[in-house]
Amino acid sequence: MHVPDKVTAVFRIPECAKTIFKHLPRYSLKCLRLTCKDFDELVVSPLSHLFSRVYISLNRMDIYVLGRMSQHPRIAPCVDELVWDVSMEIKRYMTFRYQLPANRCHFNRIIRDYENGSKNGMDLVALSQTLPLFRRLKHVTITVLMSRWMRNRCPSATQLPTRPHGSCFESPAMRQWRTLQLGGVGKTAYSHLPGSRIQDPEAEADLVAFLQDIRNRTDRAHVILLTYGCLSDIQLQSYCIDAPPPPTSSCRPFNGIDLRAYLDSDEQKETFLPHLRFLRKLSLSIDNTNDNSQLHDWHEGFDTRRLEVLELRIYREVQFLSSMLGASFPCLQRLALNNFKLEDCRLEDELIPWCFEHKLHNLDLDVTFMTTRRLTGRNLMNWLMSKDIDRCKHHPNQNDGISPFSWDSVQEDVPDTCSGNNETRASGEIDNAASTDSLIQLEGESFELRLSGATWGWGDEILHVDIHLFRWVEAEW
Repeated sequence: MHVPDKVTAVFRIPECAKTIFKHLPRYSLKCLRLTCKDFDELVVSPLSHLFSRVYISLNRMDIYVLGRMSQHPRIAPCVDELVWDVSMEIKRYMTFRYQLPANRCHFNRIIRDYENGSKNGMDLVALSQTLPLFRRLKHVTITVLMSRWMRNRCPSATQLPTRPHGSCFESPAMRQWRTLQLGGVGKTAYSHLPGSRIQDPEAEADLVAFLQDIRNRTDRAHVILLTYGCLSDIQLQSYCIDAPPPPTSSCRPFNGIDLRAYLDSDEQKETFLPHLRFLRKLSLSIDNTNDNSQLHDWHEGFDTRRLEVLELRIYREVQFLSSMLGASFPCLQRLALNNFKLEDCRLEDELIPWCFEHKLHNLDLDVTFMTTRRLTGRNLMNWLMSKDIDRCKHHPNQNDGISPFSWDSVQEDVPDTCSGNNETRASGEIDNAASTDSLIQLEGESFELRLSGATWGWGDEILHVDIHLFRWVEAEW
């Protein structure tokens, strides 16, 4: 197919090509490769996201494709992200519901690998052999894909985002699973597995003992990355540990990682910290089932000096305390908190002032608000609405805090929709009643606020607050 020279000339400008490729889906990029040699060279380059991501897991298809991509002289330099699927111990009864008899052996082998792969170190061997070949690797994501995908019967081979507005994943294992559900498959390279290059019997014994020790740990992938991945000279810009919510097909769901062992090991921290000097984004899902102390000193294991995005999620809901943000964040622009309990007084007196002090742009809250001083969720909602500079004409001054007196003044300008009518509590009517949302309209919903720093004594700073699924409980007295 002949492509006009003027068109290819535009794509030869790196900024133009990168911008255009960014908005094209993978299918379009694959089609573009077939048009001519020039486009093939452009698509198979760091300008395109077609080969920017590789996957590793206890699935042989993921490992096989990982090995092939690492050996390709044009594809390997394109890779800048490693996605580690930590699914393991898949429930067998979940996999036989829709399978075809002709593919039963393939299904059995896949499930068997998820049961035994952590013992023989399939992913460890693959990582140690391929990671040094990805010179541009800057992003690592540890999450679960297949244990969630196996329950999915939609036509697409693409995993739904693990988080709202998050990335979609499409691993080789997921594509193969979809193919097995649709029809029979012939003999493929699926059975290929890289072999261990360890020749020393003593070193081999140490490896077996190491795998046995970390087999059932929540931070297994993290430990392998520390022990073997950091032997390569990688400088991470983002490190994400994401434990998506149910459903799952795993006997041992991934609830995040317990950082306690890592934080208590000076040797491990000294190994990992040099690779985090340029870290821009840190997203942590912490399994705090047995230990909440890690929520206060997690930052000791990470370099926060250049962080621009910080996301903290916890498995077991606990109260948010300002000590959980005790590190230095000179460059932080966005903070996200998930599954915490947040008292209204801490929101007003600690968290929001902290955000203005550190010049944050965005604050994302997926938390349970706790009302104190015998206030209701409606009180809290009305107070939040009153602080939004785009929603209400009420502009509280710096002294307007969360108190019964401030609630009375705020509620004078809020429709009493909770009582079943739209009359205001004040004698006059609101100039723009439609701009104020009621608790009935917003409870359980997501909404955005723009807060002015002048309200908290921080000048003209503006803080964008995103509240996901507003929910509240009354604090115990």
